[in-house]
Amino acid sequence: MVDIRSFGAVPGNTSVAAALANARAVELAVQAAAAKGEAALVPRGLSFDLLPVHVTGVHGAWLHLEGNLSAHANISDWGGSKKTKFPSLITFLACEGVTITANASSPAAIVGNGYDWWWARLLNDLSYAPNLVYVQNCTDVLIDGVRTENSPRFNFYLLEVKRVEVRFVTVWTDLEGQRQGLEAAGHWDAAGRLPTFPLNTDGIDVCGQDVWVHDVEITNWDDALCVKPCRELTWGCSSNHTYENAVIHFGVGASVGSVPPSARVNCVRDILFRNITFESPTKAIYLKSNGGDVGTAVVEDVTYEHIRATGSVWYPVYLGPQQQKEPDGRGDGWWPPTNPLVSFRNITMRDVQFDDVIWPQAGVLRCNASNPCTGVVLEDMTISGWNATEWVCEHASGHATDVTPQPQCLAPTQRPGHLQVPDTTVASASTDGSRQPKPHKRL
Repeated sequence: MVDIRSFGAVPGNTSVAAALANARAVELAVQAAAAKGEAALVPRGLSFDLLPVHVTGVHGAWLHLEGNLSAHANISDWGGSKKTKFPSLITFLACEGVTITANASSPAAIVGNGYDWWWARLLNDLSYAPNLVYVQNCTDVLIDGVRTENSPRFNFYLLEVKRVEVRFVTVWTDLEGQRQGLEAAGHWDAAGRLPTFPLNTDGIDVCGQDVWVHDVEITNWDDALCVKPCRELTWGCSSNHTYENAVIHFGVGASVGSVPPSARVNCVRDILFRNITFESPTKAIYLKSNGGDVGTAVVEDVTYEHIRATGSVWYPVYLGPQQQKEPDGRGDGWWPPTNPLVSFRNITMRDVQFDDVIWPQAGVLRCNASNPCTGVVLEDMTISGWNATEWVCEHASGHATDVTPQPQCLAPTQRPGHLQVPDTTVASASTDGSRQPKPHKRL
C-alpha cells in the first residue's frame, strides 16, 4: 500500500495548511497506488484533517482507511457564500474502478464534523453543505466496511454510476446533537418527537445502474437508503438496484426520489428493497414525486418485501409528493399538490409489519387525478398503533390482499395461507436484469 504520509500528509494538525496538504497527499497517493495496482493507505491510529479531495480519471482508484479522515471544521476556510454549493469532502469523478475500504478491526472513519454546518443551515446562513463521499460518472464501484460520522449533508452520494456494491457500511449521526440544535432553532416538533427540518444527512443515495447495497446500518434523520432518478434520454434510467439486509435507526425511509419531471425524462425502474428493519423511523416506505412543469418522469417496478418497523412517528408508508420545507424557503411544504407529469406504476409492498405506529394514520397513497398510480399491490401488510386505522388513499388502482387496515382506494382480496417465509438469499443486481449471487470484489 502507498502511505499518504509519503506524499506529505500530516496527522494531528488542524491548520488550514495541513488540511490542504493532506488533501493533496490523498490525491497523489491514490494516483500513485493505482499505477501499481495498490491502495492508498490512511495509516492506523492517526487522524488527518482534510479539505476537499478530488480524484479524476483514475483507473483502479483505491483508498483504504485504517485511520481517520476528518473534515476541516472551520467553515470559513472552505470559502464560498450563502448560496455556494460546496464541494464534497472526497470526490471521485470519471474513474473506472473505485474502491473505498476499511478493516472491521480498525476504528477508522470518515468524520464530517457536521455540527457547525447544521447550525449554519438552521440559521439560514448557508443554503448548502458538503457531502462526505461523492462519486460521479464512475464504473465498478466498491465501498466496503467504511464508517461515516456526522456528515454535513449526504454521507454517500453516488451519481450516474454503473456496477456498484456497498457493503458492511455504518452511517452514524449524532441525533442528540441534532435535536438540541433543531430545538434551539425552532425546528423540532416536541409533541411528535421528530424534526421539522431534518438537515439532509442522507445515508446512501444512488442514481445509477446495477446497484447492490447490503448489510448496512444507518442512523440519521433523513433518507437512509435512497434511489435517485437518472435522466433516461441522456444517461439512462436509474435501474436494477437491490437494497437488503439493512438496519435503520430513525431515518426517513428506504426511499425513491424525489422525482421531478424533466425534458430528458427522470426515471427509476426495477428496484428491490428487502429484509430491512426500522427502529422509530419518521417514514419507512417512502416514494416521492416533486414539483415541476416541464417534461415527464416515471417510477415503475419497485418492490418492498420483508419490511419490519417499530415506533414509526409519522406515516410508515408514503407514496406521493415530497414533503419538505427548507429554512431558506425552498421546497413545496408539507402537503403539496400531486404532479400529473410524474407516473407511478407497478409498486408492490409485500410481507410488511409496522408495530406501535404513533401517527394517527396508517399510510398515504396520494396520486394525481389525471395521471393515477396504477398496479399498486399490497400483500400481507399489518400496520398497528394507537389510532392508525385509516389511509389517505387517492387516485390509486390495484389490489390489497390481507392488509390491515384496508386502504379504501384499492380493491380488497383475501386468500388463505398468506404467511410467507422471507427470502434471505444475498443477491445482487446483475446486468441481465436477474438477481443472482455475486462474487465479492477485492478487499
